Amino acid sequence: MRLGASLPRSLVAACASTLLVWGCAALGLDTGREVVEIDRFERAAELLDSGDFAEADSALRRLAARCEAGTEGRRSVLLLAALRLDPRNPGAAPDSAALMAARYLRLPDGIASERSMAEGIYLTALELGADPGLRPAPDEGRDAPARRFSDCEAAPLASTDPLELPVLDREPLALTVARLSRQVDSLTTRGQGLGTSNQALDARVKELETELLRIRSLLRGGVDTLRTLRTPPLPDRRR
Repeated sequence: MRLGASLPRSLVAACASTLLVWGCAALGLDTGREVVEIDRFERAAELLDSGDFAEADSALRRLAARCEAGTEGRRSVLLLAALRLDPRNPGAAPDSAALMAARYLRLPDGIASERSMAEGIYLTALELGADPGLRPAPDEGRDAPARRFSDCEAAPLASTDPLELPVLDREPLALTVARLSRQVDSLTTRGQGLGTSNQALDARVKELETELLRIRSLLRGGVDTLRTLRTPPLPDRRR
């Protein structure tokens, strides 16, 4: 019989947590802080999953504002970018999503897979109309995401360094839709104008047809009159 099968689930979980703490302690990690940050991130993810976008945004921003949040803080920046692009979010805004993705891409301790996701979010935001000229402000304020999530005691990063961002090599979809909508509106207006002109032309044709019928009637009346004048009277045979 396996040992785990005879133990209550709560005790198995407690043992697993203890082993995790021991392992982290052996590696020199601050297990108490790590567990707290993971727990906070999971609660924020649950809020997001339940559709409470405003509360999820606030919770993630609190994590992302602290360098000490480490991995969970870094992941919070990425999740904030995705959250602000989610069409189910009433507060979604392409510009905000692009800025948050750009903040992630500026991090010196991002990882390759997450950077790829951040680039995808950034380009999708551009597709939806985000301004490609936007960049994170040099002085981002106390509530802005941290500029790093490791080596928190290191000197602050220079925020004036140029930030290279991916470029959308074609017209954004939002601009294409707007341009085509303007063309449709223009053609609709022209079509309405042509419809009005056609109505006026139809009315004029009817007027001309009526006038033509009147002239023909007059001409027929004139011919009958001429015939009457040219035909001599018949002789009176009673004489």
